[in-house]
Amino acid sequence: MGATCLMEPSKSDLNSHDHLIQRYLDADLSEAECQAFDALLAQEDFCIRLAEYAMDTAHLYELGREGLLMGESGGRKQSPGHRRRALHLGAGVAALIAVVVLVMIWMNHESMTTLCQVTDVSGSVVLQTDQGEVRVEKGSPVRVGDLIRAEGLESYVQFAFADGTQMVLTDGAVVQVLHANGQKKVFLYQGLLSADVSTQSAQIPLIISTPQANAKVLGTRLSLHADTNSTELGVFTGHVQMTRHSDGEVVDVKTGQQAVAARQGKLVVVPISPTADTWEEDFETGLPDHWRCGQWITHGLPDGSSGGVLANALFFGKPRPDNYHCITTYKDWTRGLFRIHADSVLHVTYKLLDPGWFQIMICVRSDQEKQFHVGNYEAHDSTWWNVPAQQWHTVHIPLHSFAKSTDPDQTGELSPRIGDVAYMLFFNSLTQDIGLVIDRLWVTREATTGG
Repeated sequence: MGATCLMEPSKSDLNSHDHLIQRYLDADLSEAECQAFDALLAQEDFCIRLAEYAMDTAHLYELGREGLLMGESGGRKQSPGHRRRALHLGAGVAALIAVVVLVMIWMNHESMTTLCQVTDVSGSVVLQTDQGEVRVEKGSPVRVGDLIRAEGLESYVQFAFADGTQMVLTDGAVVQVLHANGQKKVFLYQGLLSADVSTQSAQIPLIISTPQANAKVLGTRLSLHADTNSTELGVFTGHVQMTRHSDGEVVDVKTGQQAVAARQGKLVVVPISPTADTWEEDFETGLPDHWRCGQWITHGLPDGSSGGVLANALFFGKPRPDNYHCITTYKDWTRGLFRIHADSVLHVTYKLLDPGWFQIMICVRSDQEKQFHVGNYEAHDSTWWNVPAQQWHTVHIPLHSFAKSTDPDQTGELSPRIGDVAYMLFFNSLTQDIGLVIDRLWVTREATTGG
């Protein structure tokens, strides 16, 4: 087996090593298998396969929250015995080790020099380095190998490279920035990354890697959203070559197109649909795909309704005593939920089981030259919660009445800008459970505000 491992692997060879990877994650390798495994770590394709396989078994964001990420990188290979002892901590640590191995390929023993710098930040954003964890601030340097976490739905961070390339992270994004042999590589482990990439050399393009795919970028405006199941790429201007890890399939994604890479299914390129001026969700057949927070219910609804959504406590799937009670839509960065106009109105049909304070937030991105997050805009009104319990109410809220979050780090317009795009709606009552139930959400132009 050792001699075979030293050969350049084909895709079928890599898949044939899955049993070895699984035994590695289960801490069940023999000494001979450890030697074979170490030999395979010299092959980049195998390391990518290892990281992809391992990340399917663990949630990297939760590893970061527990302080495990980057804990043992250090640029040195562990002995087989030490590795097996570490794996007894669980498959999550195995996923961490797999990612560290993949990172080591690109570190190439370069010095930990500053690669980019934070230009804007809001909410809770953490930078994890080999020296520990620090809170990100405007102007913070990001060095080769550092890991950035934008914690929570409302947090975001923008950073710029020396060549003018700019990136924004939202949606609980976890990213690591690397540089080797003159090439930038960004690992997006989860969440949303949008980028305005300056022209790159054809010989050393920027590579953005996710658990499912690589995107080779020569200069473009794009967005990438990654989770444990799939990667969605949207290209607003330019051209990106997307390669799926699982089978090596390659597609070219050009201006105005998007592609989704999952472990299974056909990898196809389709046009990005235009952003709508109106929008609606009535929950009649369940929660839409990728809904962020909320529980679908079918009882206690208005006459004629078959479904609604109840706020629930969720923080990236992890029970916590300080969880917010939320109803949160899917995040549609590439297309957007709806475009903002001067006469746009949000309508909500809802009831409260235990009336109390709640707020509504819209997350907005620009639709101009740089499609970056421009702000979170909030609305709250005492007339919404000073109502009888368990009675249905409908409110009509002009979007121009929303105001930018009071976060002092946020800049720009105080109200949503005409022409920008709302990409997520967020209802929350903080830690208080008021039993918020929504039967229907819809956005119209003022001339057509009827239900």
